[in-house]
Amino acid sequence: MKEYRRIGPDHAKTILMVGTDDMAGTNLLRSIQKETPYHVARAFTGEQAIEFIGMSKVDLMVLGSYLPDTTELNLYDKAAKTNGQQHIPTILLNAHLSQKELLYRNIICLTAPLTWDHFLQTLDTLLLFPQCPVAAV
Repeated sequence: MKEYRRIGPDHAKTILMVGTDDMAGTNLLRSIQKETPYHVARAFTGEQAIEFIGMSKVDLMVLGSYLPDTTELNLYDKAAKTNGQQHIPTILLNAHLSQKELLYRNIICLTAPLTWDHFLQTLDTLLLFPQCPVAAV
């Protein structure tokens, strides 16, 4: 297995992590902050995420698989209509959704077991090539 080698942009991009407050999410947020130059914001509900997107530019979303107030696909659709953001590259973690729905929206789904290197390479790829088709990632 190849070791992660950062290929991403050298300037700060904003990643919005959305999901419930748990230790895994907190660890993921801290690891992204430590290992990358990206700014990471966190929302715990879909409503908080939409509010953040309305006020700030979001370059990538990382969605947990269980949101307390909406579904992942509804959140993605609302985010795409908020503040003129046509498409926000999105990583969905450990979801069991139809591939057809994910491909239609160009959402990448990463499921366990997931290596840290693979996750970081996916972040970099989506931030470098935001319109890249999921099938190519």
